[in-house]
Amino acid sequence: MKKNTWNVNVIFPACTFLLSVVYLFLGRKFNLGTLKRPGVGFLPMISGSILLIFSLFQTIKEMRSQAEAKKLEIRWPKIVIFFALVSVYALLLKPLGYTIATFFLLFLCAKLYGARSWIKPVIFGFLFAVISYYLFVVLLHVQLP
Repeated sequence: MKKNTWNVNVIFPACTFLLSVVYLFLGRKFNLGTLKRPGVGFLPMISGSILLIFSLFQTIKEMRSQAEAKKLEIRWPKIVIFFALVSVYALLLKPLGYTIATFFLLFLCAKLYGARSWIKPVIFGFLFAVISYYLFVVLLHVQLP
């Protein structure tokens, strides 16, 4: 049976380029404002444009060196499990709260993608959940579920 292999060095920046085009297209309805008083669309337009430019350059660079590019074996079961984890995360976010649900999502994703020990995913999930909660709730005053 032949395995699916994709040239990851070309496909990833090309997909990023296409996503940035869609992002810029959808963000065009927001007001840009001026340099002195930027509107809500200013930062998305700048970040989308930078992403578009860099992903285009990276795609061209990788297409030129296509012979040296690495091949990626697609592991469909892990992809399906990842999307299932994110779906369960979305369902449990409100009942469990942001910190607990995020901790479990990151812990399980780390184990899914090859973390050998248990302690590193636990520490990573805990630190990310707590630090991001502190950043958004305490410093930025954003309400999280």
